[in-house]
Amino acid sequence: MGRSRRAIVFSLYSAANERKLRDQVAELQQQTAAQQAEREKLEQQLLVAKTQAYEAMIWSDPKSIKIMLRPKDPKMPQLEAMWHPEMGLCIRGWNVPNPGEKRMLQLWLIPKKGGKPMPSMTLWPDATGKFSEVVEHPQEAMSETQALAITEEPMGGSPQPTSTPMWVGGVT
Repeated sequence: MGRSRRAIVFSLYSAANERKLRDQVAELQQQTAAQQAEREKLEQQLLVAKTQAYEAMIWSDPKSIKIMLRPKDPKMPQLEAMWHPEMGLCIRGWNVPNPGEKRMLQLWLIPKKGGKPMPSMTLWPDATGKFSEVVEHPQEAMSETQALAITEEPMGGSPQPTSTPMWVGGVT
């Protein structure tokens, strides 16, 4: 076999080998992406399970105090919260109307000593109007809080309420 013929065969072999390696690399990249997506899905499921377990502990512990948040509008549903002095606060609602595309709900802690309302978390009901959220470490202690209030605020929340509370519940 002549030198040029060997060079052609070697080139063909190299090109075929390179294609095979590229295909293998592409397949491995696809597998990696699929495994990463599965990992992210499992991490999200774990976070949901941990949150649900934490909520269950707050709702079932006898140290927790139940707070009913009554609506300003009698056509709106009542919300409920459970506050544990060490674990935090869990608030949930059903059939809560969507506040609109550029609005969201925000929880406020109203202090006993007449200070400004303390902003807490923002809330967004799902498509059925349901939400359940946990505040693990509220800014104010339960003993220093007079009431919980929920207002409708601009997307992202607000440092101070910009609307009249839609729900209010006294902390006892």
